[in-house]
Amino acid sequence: MIECVDDIFELPKIKERYLAKTKIYEMGNLNSREKKLISKKVERIYFVSTFNKAFGVPEYKTEEKIYTEINFIWVEMRIKNFNKSIAKIFQTVIPKPLVLVFDYQDEIQINTALKRVNLSDKSKIVIEDLNLSHPIEIFSKNKEEKEFLNSIKINNLSYVDLYEMYKELNQKVFLSQLIDVIGIYSKNIENISEIRSKVYLIKEKEKVVKKLKRKKKRKKDFSDEMKIHIKVVEIEKEIKNIKKKLRGVC
Repeated sequence: MIECVDDIFELPKIKERYLAKTKIYEMGNLNSREKKLISKKVERIYFVSTFNKAFGVPEYKTEEKIYTEINFIWVEMRIKNFNKSIAKIFQTVIPKPLVLVFDYQDEIQINTALKRVNLSDKSKIVIEDLNLSHPIEIFSKNKEEKEFLNSIKINNLSYVDLYEMYKELNQKVFLSQLIDVIGIYSKNIENISEIRSKVYLIKEKEKVVKKLKRKKKRKKDFSDEMKIHIKVVEIEKEIKNIKKKLRGVC
C-alpha cells in the first residue's frame, strides 16, 4: 500500500526506494535488543520522498535546529502495537526531520518528532516531542479521520519555512489522538498546550483505573472490593469531567 503515500500527503515527487534493515542497524549502531525488535516486527522499509526548498519552502537553520529537508519513510509491519518503540529507534537513527508511516494490514499510523542537536555532543540529537497518530484505515470513511488526513496534506501545512511546516504536521499528528479520547479531530493548534495537558491527564487517570480494576480482581474481601470500586467510580467521573472541558477547548 506504499502507493497511498501520495494520496495521504500529496507530495510533489515520489521516489520509492527499498531500505534494507541492515542499513538502519549500521546507521544507528543499534544494540541487540533494538535489532531484534526491527528484525521480528518490521517486514519492509521504503524511503519514499524528500521535501525541501526546491518545492518553494525556505530552510530553517540554527545551532540547535536544522530543518533543511523532510524525509518520508514507509514501514510495513508484521505485527501491531510496537510502532512507538520502533519510531523512537528510527527518529534517533535518522537525525533529519522524519515522517514515518507505519502500515499493518491497511491500517496506518503516522509518526513525527521534533528534534534538536545535542549541544553537549553535536553528533547526537535530542527528541523533544514524539507523536504517533490515531490508527487509521487507509480507505476510512470516518469523517474525523478523513478530516485529519486532509489537514496533513502538504499544501495544507505552513509554507513559512521547513521548521514551521514540520512543527505544524507534528501538532496535527498529536491532535489526531483526540479521535481516540473524545471521538473528534480538532485543528485548534492555538489551544494545543491546554489540549495536550488535558489529554495526558486523561491518559494517566485511565492508567490508574486499569490498575485499580486489576487490583480489585485479586481481592477476596467484599469490603476491599467495594472500596476499590468506589475509587474507580470517582476517577471515572473525573475523567468524564476533563473530557467535557477538553471538548470546550477544541
